[in-house]
Amino acid sequence: ISDSRGRLQYVPFPTCDETGRPLRLPYGLDQDLNCTVGFVSDAFFHLLEFYIHNDVPLTCRIPASADAGTSSSPIAPAGDDDADAAFIPLTFALTGKLQLSHLHVSNHLNVIVHAAADGRLDSAVAYSVSGGGRSVRLVIGDELPLRFSVRWVKGVGMPGGGGNSGIGMAKLTMC
Repeated sequence: ISDSRGRLQYVPFPTCDETGRPLRLPYGLDQDLNCTVGFVSDAFFHLLEFYIHNDVPLTCRIPASADAGTSSSPIAPAGDDDADAAFIPLTFALTGKLQLSHLHVSNHLNVIVHAAADGRLDSAVAYSVSGGGRSVRLVIGDELPLRFSVRWVKGVGMPGGGGNSGIGMAKLTMC
């Protein structure tokens, strides 16, 4: 979504039925939360097709600190240095399957947010996990129940460490 000059615009996430507000991640709180998009419009359905097919990323931005963004509009254009300094991107790797008449959306997402020692956010990512029936069939007009498992990590390393993934892979996995 861009403005009349072609600059990227951030718009609020669709409204969650549970809160009546766009998706919000309480700062520093590990939690599982639900966000049901009550009506998938034609336009949003086609955006989901782009996201699942990886034609475009689903990206939002979150305040870089608990008090960031209070003086900047959350829909300020990308490239605005003052606004961009107060936010970090959160990119969603949304997966699913495209069909001619509908979509299958992997609707359970893990969200990982890394914070520096001073508490400012450093980076964030979200990705779908599809195992165990964590997928919904979706047509225009349906509701989309999204489930988020949010974890906040201090520093740049992943928790657990030790190099033992427990999945028994003997070979290197490559992209």
